[in-house]
Amino acid sequence: MFAEEIYSAASEICKEESDILGLLCKAAEDELMRRLKEDVDVNSIKAIFITAAAMIACSMYETYGGVKSWSAGQVSVTEVSAISDLRARAEILMAGYIDAGSGFDFVGVEG
Repeated sequence: MFAEEIYSAASEICKEESDILGLLCKAAEDELMRRLKEDVDVNSIKAIFITAAAMIACSMYETYGGVKSWSAGQVSVTEVSAISDLRARAEILMAGYIDAGSGFDFVGVEG
């Protein structure tokens, strides 16, 4: 529906262009479409929808390579990127338009 526009926005946010990012944009669009409340017309929130989907795609793209961390004894360091919290911000942006889900989410857990 909005794949090209989402990809364009995601490319700007991530400062990247790749086939993987394109696939993640489509996945983010599909995810948000499934979660839209029944009474929401996606065309009436097009700009917000595209922005949120691009943010989610960039969040997935950033974590695509796995977690970057290391440990030495009792000290462990995990790389944190400003892009990491884009999914949470996208959910806030779409809060009035999507179903909240179960209310239980794993954050930062690979599974």
